Amino acid sequence: MKRLSIYQNRVFNWQRDVAGQPVTTIANQRDPAFYDKQMSYVYSEWYDEYLPHSIDYSKALAENTQSLLLRTPASTESLIESAKRIENLRIELADDVGDVAFTLLGLLNASGLTIGTTLGMLPSFSSFASAETSVNIDLFELAKGPSYDTVRRVEGALLSLVKISDSIGFSFYEALEAVCDSNDTKLWTEEEVSEIMDNASHNGWLITRLKSRSGRCFRVNAQNMKLIKSPSFTPPDLKRAVFGYSVLT
Repeated sequence: MKRLSIYQNRVFNWQRDVAGQPVTTIANQRDPAFYDKQMSYVYSEWYDEYLPHSIDYSKALAENTQSLLLRTPASTESLIESAKRIENLRIELADDVGDVAFTLLGLLNASGLTIGTTLGMLPSFSSFASAETSVNIDLFELAKGPSYDTVRRVEGALLSLVKISDSIGFSFYEALEAVCDSNDTKLWTEEEVSEIMDNASHNGWLITRLKSRSGRCFRVNAQNMKLIKSPSFTPPDLKRAVFGYSVLT
């Protein structure tokens, strides 16, 4: 789990510096309300984003198989369309898996717990659906609140996500990397902050300068404390995760 430990630390820094969340490394200093809030983020990424895309992906695969069997001009056209749809859904699912993994690591930071240092064995599932069921079970238990079993449940869900990624055909770690890189761009540069201050367009936004060594050193929140993305925010680039190194230029 050493690689995941590195990502947990990266997520911790993002939660603390970018999102301004009350993360901790000490279990008895955890904020129960924040744990519940972070759990709602995990649920949203899994149930509202990943699972609907997974259903669409399974349907697209079925349509693709049917078109292959028919072997008619119409089925050939349908085959091309379904292939494009499958490719787009693989990108969506890579994004979703990266987001679920990011929020799960954030849940450990909300708990004051650290992921293990020894990588567990990848689970063996009889089907794609059984891997998703395993994640469902782990999330159900995690929703009960932090406990002695929290780390094991998070690790179990993450390993299931690795297996799901392999089944769909993309890199779990590259997807998580892309999500981390994208989230980092939510911070503002000094030039961007100067521009909104000069134009008096910040409408009471709270601007916080961070001790950052990068060019992005400002967190900007609305009056309701909602995080405002920087003008140069970039969404996750999933090309490396989905298509691999060989097609990149």
